[in-house]
Amino acid sequence: MSGDGFQSFKGQFLLAMPSMKDPNFSRTVVYLCEHTAEGAMGFVINRPSQLMGCLDIYKEFELDHGDEAINVPVFTGGPVQLDEIFLLHGPPFDYEGTYPMGDDVALSNSMETLAAVAKGKGPENVAIFLGTAGWAAGQLEGELIGNVWLTVEAGVDLIFDVPVEKRWENALGRLGIDPALLSGDFGSA
Repeated sequence: MSGDGFQSFKGQFLLAMPSMKDPNFSRTVVYLCEHTAEGAMGFVINRPSQLMGCLDIYKEFELDHGDEAINVPVFTGGPVQLDEIFLLHGPPFDYEGTYPMGDDVALSNSMETLAAVAKGKGPENVAIFLGTAGWAAGQLEGELIGNVWLTVEAGVDLIFDVPVEKRWENALGRLGIDPALLSGDFGSA
């Protein structure tokens, strides 16, 4: 926490509480790529895209692709910038427009990275996101105070290795919380 009382959750995961009413975020896990006093941005990592698959994206950008790249997962990253494509990926991080988020994951939205992924020559761990999740200054902090989200420091295996349908429960388990016992109702004593 800095001297002004702001605590950044960059590089952590947000877990939607059962009380989350917004259908864009119900039972979601969001990886936060940025979180400053000016706002936050991340990607929903457990909402497979119903609009496009990786082959649709390769075709859209006229990218040659190899057989090893036909199963790259595509997610609806959030309701903001739905016309933008982003990649979260593991090493290597030497592609143009790649921003490391730590030692194990980077963010990219460069055509160079996407073309390498399509050819099967890109990072081994990769996921494509359509759109982002975003919060204005103070918005995420207010939602955290209002018990809309839980935060968890978890490894990037949650993005690349845990089956999509188990990510929310898996992340809760890392906090020692049984999802069956988690209530969406809050009150005061």
